[in-house]
Amino acid sequence: MSISGAVDAIEVLRRHPDVVDAILVDVEIHGRTASIAAVHVSDYCSPQLLREHVHESLDGTGKAIDGVWVAEVTDRRAPGDWEADLRAIHEHAEEVIFVAPLGPLEVQLAALCAEVLGLSRVGATDDFMDLGGDSLSAARLLAALQDRWAVTIDVFELLEASTLRGLAQLVREREAGTERG
Repeated sequence: MSISGAVDAIEVLRRHPDVVDAILVDVEIHGRTASIAAVHVSDYCSPQLLREHVHESLDGTGKAIDGVWVAEVTDRRAPGDWEADLRAIHEHAEEVIFVAPLGPLEVQLAALCAEVLGLSRVGATDDFMDLGGDSLSAARLLAALQDRWAVTIDVFELLEASTLRGLAQLVREREAGTERG
């Protein structure tokens, strides 16, 4: 479903069923401004899946976001109380921004993970499980890795590698005939 370009990411996030409230925070990172959505949710929803929701909904139009910071609303804190989140966002901004895959292997793995998980894109630092990965999708991904790169990786190694970048490193090591120690 595509939403008009006049609607920005925050409005899309506010319409998500698990989102209680959302604001946009601009943070300076390595000499550039990154836009991070701070989101209060009623139930856990991964930052990557919320970012994917915005990406798919806006279909490349509207106000883009570089990352999503998720905080569950508890009885101790009311929705709209952003003070603690704003401090945390500024401290951990680099950890929540979308990081594009680098190099041919990461790009190919990102496309494969996106295909397996039914997503439009996967970033280099996105966590497989946070993206909605489960045992079935892990088995499909590992079988595809075996077919395309002739490497054998087990599910525990996939979970340990965690991110796309970690998985790419594991594939490189297997292709080179080395093991993690």
